[in-house]
Amino acid sequence: MEINPVRPVQLETPQGRGQVAARPAGPVHGYSTPTMVDAVDDFSLTLLLKMADAALAGGNSATALEQYVRLLQYEPDNVRALYGKILAEAGQSPANLKESLGKLELLLKRVPDAERESLLARAGEDIVALGKKVEVEALATLLKEITPLSYGQFAERMEQVLQLYQNGALLLPTREGTLMAMIAAAERLMAPQRDQKSGKRFYPSEGIYEKGKRWLQRARELLKKSFPSRFKRLLLYKKYQTCFIATAAWGDSEAEEVMALRAFRELYLRNNPLGRRFIVLYYRHGGTIAGLIAESSILRMVVRGLLSPFLWGIRLLPGMRMRRFRYIF
Repeated sequence: MEINPVRPVQLETPQGRGQVAARPAGPVHGYSTPTMVDAVDDFSLTLLLKMADAALAGGNSATALEQYVRLLQYEPDNVRALYGKILAEAGQSPANLKESLGKLELLLKRVPDAERESLLARAGEDIVALGKKVEVEALATLLKEITPLSYGQFAERMEQVLQLYQNGALLLPTREGTLMAMIAAAERLMAPQRDQKSGKRFYPSEGIYEKGKRWLQRARELLKKSFPSRFKRLLLYKKYQTCFIATAAWGDSEAEEVMALRAFRELYLRNNPLGRRFIVLYYRHGGTIAGLIAESSILRMVVRGLLSPFLWGIRLLPGMRMRRFRYIF
């Protein structure tokens, strides 16, 4: 839809097509039109803004961006249009996410008081939605054909998403959803991926893994500070997603032996029906058994002795030979 300063704007409304006057280009003091025309014009621009917002929410970044640009020709200081334009640019060109993030930060810092509350309330959800869209696109690109180069590009994009989440948490009223999305993105950065073409499993390099670990720690600290009860629930959830008995036996969820058992679970047990059934039973009863083991040094020693031969055996399996296991599940 094009706004022409010398012609009425054609709008699609529930009652059909209608004409409303368009504001002439130029400063406000140059108006020579009646007040009634200004009121109609303000209505038309508000409707156009709603249409642009709807296009952005529907994932049509190109249409939304075009409409925001046209709106800004007539209202260059319209905060909502500026905000929508930045999000549309980021959605249309994820490669420029870093640049868009800088613009977004600047706008949110300078937003007028009159617009602040409504805009900041919207921004939290928008940031998470934008981050998830970029994550999905980055992962889809990576899985077409995984190489060290493509993995590096994927890690770079994921770091931009993590920066987006962190800055959103610091700039906006802190939202639980933003921090949980940040935690999930950090874990995705650390997780192995499988090439769709060859079926080969790839693992992040040591440097990428360490970056993900630092981001994960940062996200957990922010969550603990802002939402302590949610942080406790997260720890409980992680407890029930780990190797209870092995963790109790070695006393450290990050021990190499525990990591090896987690890797065996992900690479082998999850890929067959019997393995998945065993995992369900283990999650159901493992916590109780682990509690008994953790209270007795003798039982811990016995369990370590029983599991050691099994550990040496699974390290001979394909995909696990001579690998330093470092996962967070």
